[in-house]
Amino acid sequence: MDHTSIRERIDSFKELTTDKVKHHFIDFILDDLIDAGIIDYIISDSDWYFFWMDSAKGVKELIDQLLYYQHHYEVEKKDQEALEKIFEYLRESIEIKVFIDQKLRDSKHFNEYEVKDWMEIEVDKKDSTANSIPLMGNDAISKKVIKELHTQLRNRGFINNSINEFSHHFEAIRGEINKTQWLGTEKEIIGLFHLMIEKAIIPKSHRYKKANLIAYHFLNKKGGEFQKRQLGVGLSRVSSGTEDHLFIDMINIVEELAKIN
Repeated sequence: MDHTSIRERIDSFKELTTDKVKHHFIDFILDDLIDAGIIDYIISDSDWYFFWMDSAKGVKELIDQLLYYQHHYEVEKKDQEALEKIFEYLRESIEIKVFIDQKLRDSKHFNEYEVKDWMEIEVDKKDSTANSIPLMGNDAISKKVIKELHTQLRNRGFINNSINEFSHHFEAIRGEINKTQWLGTEKEIIGLFHLMIEKAIIPKSHRYKKANLIAYHFLNKKGGEFQKRQLGVGLSRVSSGTEDHLFIDMINIVEELAKIN
């Protein structure tokens, strides 16, 4: 157990309970802006919400690590001094967690299901069955939806892969998925998934998994990974309905999909 590393992590998280939290928040925003390449949104309450979610996940991972050490030292029945230190670390970490959890609950954006989904451990990429894009309707309708969606996106210049490659995203296939490069904007793909769920083309049970689906199945126009945190901020804005004018193409595409029966 690296005491120095754990001490540094706890001290860093403790700063979230002081005026130094603003420095951590600025670093959080800076990471997003570097990933996006541009400043394309106004910093708002939703950014703070995802900052606290990201912080909560970090503290949870630290607590999980400490519990692992605690179990190890108790099983080995040795180094009582180290075991007592672990409990000291745990008490400090839980105190920080209580503070962060309260910040989440106080947010007007708080949704318990969304937070729980955010906290889940990443699914092993070698097993993609849990991450396929689900569609409503029987197999015949699903095939029509996939074909129409592929045609619409390809004709409008949002993707350039084949129908066979595109179809894999909707199938429960074991093995790592070859991601499709999205040639539109981040707002447009966010709008597409938001509308497909709103129109019940994708099950509404996945409304809190939109960022995971996008990040797992698509690359951005530069060929890089979509950042879930950044997608989450964008999704909260799309859900407000104030940015519909930014993805008119997606509205038209989903309207066509909704006609399929």
